[in-house]
Amino acid sequence: MGWGMKSSDLLATVTEAIGTDHLCDRCKHRNCEAALGDVTAHRKLFDADAAMRKAGITSKKCDCFLFLTGIPSQDLLFVPIELKSGKATVGGVVEQIQSSLDFVAARCSRVARNDWHKTKFVPMLVYRSSSSTRQFVQFRQHSVKFLGRESIVHLVKSGDARGLASKLPDDFRREDMS
Repeated sequence: MGWGMKSSDLLATVTEAIGTDHLCDRCKHRNCEAALGDVTAHRKLFDADAAMRKAGITSKKCDCFLFLTGIPSQDLLFVPIELKSGKATVGGVVEQIQSSLDFVAARCSRVARNDWHKTKFVPMLVYRSSSSTRQFVQFRQHSVKFLGRESIVHLVKSGDARGLASKLPDDFRREDMS
């Protein structure tokens, strides 16, 4: 069930809370990039590091915030994205994503008030280098919290053509245009 607002209104509210000066068109850091290919066109992508730095937050933070509205639902999905071109330590990534989740929860709850608790989230680590199977298992054993709910950090290989969309619910993928 949706929020009762049009998707453009939802994304405008989030954009107001995070700041239009932090909007970006690519989620890339060094040699690592999150492919947005089949992610719905109803989206806003932010430079999370810059937004949090401007707010005076010096703790660890993820690289990008992606907000999407579903099709046909009007649900809002928040995807904090950490990019790693080198070795990713589980504790470090979890700390970066959790710090970013806390920032967004505080920032957006002020402007989205009534329905903010309905926001879904899928935290992501986009990695470039191959990590050991053991490290992937460790990610499944740690969770992050957002608005009282928990999730594991989902892993996506940089350069995967399916990109982030492969880890998102169906209604957050681009509509079939055929």
